[in-house]
Amino acid sequence: MPQINTLIIIQYLLVIFCSITFGQSSSSSQERLLKLSRYSINENRCNDALNYLDTLESISLTKEGEMEMFSLRAKSYSILALNEDCSDSTTIDVCTEYTENTIYWYQKILSYSDSSQLFYKYAKAELNRFYDNLITEGTAQFIKGNIIKASYFFKQAILINTTDPINLRYSMIAAELTQDYQKALDYSDLLLKVNYDSIEVFESRAFYYESLKNPKKAIEEVDKGLKKYPIHYSLVYRGLGICVREHWYNKGLSLILPLIEKYPYDEKSLMNVGMLYESLGNPNKAMLFYTRAINVSPTRLDSYLNISQLQFIEAMKIQKVIMNWNSNKQKEEYKNVHKSDLRKKAKFYLNLTYLNAKKAYLLDKENKEALTTYYNASLLLKRSKELKDLEESLEVK
Repeated sequence: MPQINTLIIIQYLLVIFCSITFGQSSSSSQERLLKLSRYSINENRCNDALNYLDTLESISLTKEGEMEMFSLRAKSYSILALNEDCSDSTTIDVCTEYTENTIYWYQKILSYSDSSQLFYKYAKAELNRFYDNLITEGTAQFIKGNIIKASYFFKQAILINTTDPINLRYSMIAAELTQDYQKALDYSDLLLKVNYDSIEVFESRAFYYESLKNPKKAIEEVDKGLKKYPIHYSLVYRGLGICVREHWYNKGLSLILPLIEKYPYDEKSLMNVGMLYESLGNPNKAMLFYTRAINVSPTRLDSYLNISQLQFIEAMKIQKVIMNWNSNKQKEEYKNVHKSDLRKKAKFYLNLTYLNAKKAYLLDKENKEALTTYYNASLLLKRSKELKDLEESLEVK
């Protein structure tokens, strides 16, 4: 019996000794590997640091040791993610993983600790610092004109914070400059969610949709913007451009006519209304607005050019009717029309064409359209004088 008790005591002492030795060994390995990791990070050898930290996974760590291991992993990945080479197209996927891992490990500390604890405060501060560094680097690349690199850093920052309007705005612009219009739309969606709904966002979204061959959605964005910012000049013209390219002339008029009411002496708008009415086949209203534009700006070349060309077209239309008068006089629309009245109207338009085309020509003698219109009107009027009467030149023999 005494021998058995002695054996039990020896075994018990061996267990205690091994436990103490193992604990000391684990603690020693923990400190050694953490120290090596810290040193490697300071030397900017983050991959070496991560290798040391991987070894720690097989060791039983203290609570403090585990938290430090998390923070050193996050720090290593954050340094790798901010490397300028990360913005290259060949490494962007790997570097995005660096950012995701940085967020993951800092978030792990935040979830494993209380807001009053030091590790929590440290992780929160470091995550904010990492975000600021991404924005700073992205802005620096943007200023240098390295839009692709800037776009990378802004994109990484959004993985951390999707509600910062400044970064979202930068990201949207960078995506636009790289012609990634779908990504730019995604960023603008986030901007609208945080109530950053400035006029520029609606203008940009209209541009993105049109670039993506979706003009209906583009004009919807214009309407949304004008609902919030009525009669906004630049947004009206963004919509007007879409309407003209899509031949939605009536829609274009609905956008620009309220602008004319507010700014009745805006020559650019007056000219555009004239062109819209001309496209809709309403020459009288078109000439009215061209005339208004001329009254506002008597030296505006395109006003004289447009109205002279339109007047010449109207004169030629009447001439065509007169030249085919035998058949046209049988039609209901000409039943009560006198041929001489048509000739007078044609001459009236030719005279106006001559005067306005001459003015356009004098404003710019190098303008071929002005010269051609002026020449054609002059030629027809000279022919009318040679034949003593314009009616004789238009008479069908």
